[in-house]
Amino acid sequence: MAPMSLLGQARTTTRPERPRGGLLHARLYRHGLWPATEAQWLDEPGQDDVLVRVSHGLALRIPVGPGRSGDLLLADAGGLLTRFVLGPARPPRARTLSTLLPYRTPSGSAVVLGARANGVESFELSCATEGGDVRVFADLRLSCRVSDEEVSFDPVRHPLPGLEPRPGTERARYPRSA
Repeated sequence: MAPMSLLGQARTTTRPERPRGGLLHARLYRHGLWPATEAQWLDEPGQDDVLVRVSHGLALRIPVGPGRSGDLLLADAGGLLTRFVLGPARPPRARTLSTLLPYRTPSGSAVVLGARANGVESFELSCATEGGDVRVFADLRLSCRVSDEEVSFDPVRHPLPGLEPRPGTERARYPRSA
């Protein structure tokens, strides 16, 4: 049985767990990448005013067009051999975070995104393509606290430009509805 099916069957709820944590405003400074990954959002430089939740991981809501946003979820990813396995809950500034499951670029290449703290109020965002090195593509600088309201971040239903969830990701995230 495929790993996504097993993961989906192991889930006991129809909705993903919604971690709690304070919401912050932040600015994301994208440097752009060369050679390009063919994922527009990674390859093009820019600045984005984003909404961030810091809890057991890091969640970002990024504006991607008029009235549209993309979501990015990063969780404790362990080390080289365990990068696709959730780690124990530790503060996000104490570990490397990852999207766990790879995205697919328009050319079909797989890319995994990551983050690590590089200061008290900043994170460095990186990506790695199949067979490629880890490359930093952006810096995230946190600013002021917004509120403790609940916001549902969903990278499957709100993908970033040029980063499509791999087949099976929706089944793992929503086992009862897929």
